[in-house]
Amino acid sequence: MPPRNPLISLSLPKIAYFRIGNFTVSELSFRMDNSYIFSLYDPAGTGSIKKPVNQWIGLSFTEVIHTIRLKLWMHSGDVAVIDEDGFFRITDRMKDIIITAGGKNVAPIAIESLIKEDPLISQVFVIGDRKKYLTAIITLDIEELMVRSRRLGLKGEYAQLASHPVIRQEVDNIIRQKNMKLARFETIKKFIILDRDLSIDSGELTPTMKVKRKSLYEKYSKLIDDLYADE
Repeated sequence: MPPRNPLISLSLPKIAYFRIGNFTVSELSFRMDNSYIFSLYDPAGTGSIKKPVNQWIGLSFTEVIHTIRLKLWMHSGDVAVIDEDGFFRITDRMKDIIITAGGKNVAPIAIESLIKEDPLISQVFVIGDRKKYLTAIITLDIEELMVRSRRLGLKGEYAQLASHPVIRQEVDNIIRQKNMKLARFETIKKFIILDRDLSIDSGELTPTMKVKRKSLYEKYSKLIDDLYADE
């Protein structure tokens, strides 16, 4: 969200599941825009924030009109859920939502984060907009790759190991395990492992280490086409 918006909520990194009280107070309201995407406990819903009129200073004419049309609710553009403990958790951005050929809405960052829980995985880029199924471009953590390779009796540099059938099987096992935690339409059907990790210098990652989706779509368009060659 633009920096003109107020602080909405925060969590203290060293104190897990700490709260003073339930949200929200009278001066701050949240709304889950369930009419547009998902119900409250599904993988995504749209987070919105209602702003006092005196905080509209600096908004463009288009932003003001859009806000009025939305009955004075400022849409944050975040995909969010409220978990069973009552915590508000942002899981994705609306602009990154994938809509499959079957009309299913998929939050890619949530899937990518799930797969990256395994230490072997460095970066994941989930693909599938207007496609029949999801695929992924994957890179490996160099240190964990070397550890597992030694354990498996393999030798070589990153590029050699990343293309080795044994390592690919390791990644395939990870994907299969993570798929079990996902809805069928969210599962990864195919993937490729790059011969190097993504980087900021190559224009593939932001300074905060988030994947630049548009850049990756353009840079790896041929590899992506190959993943959907059977469509």
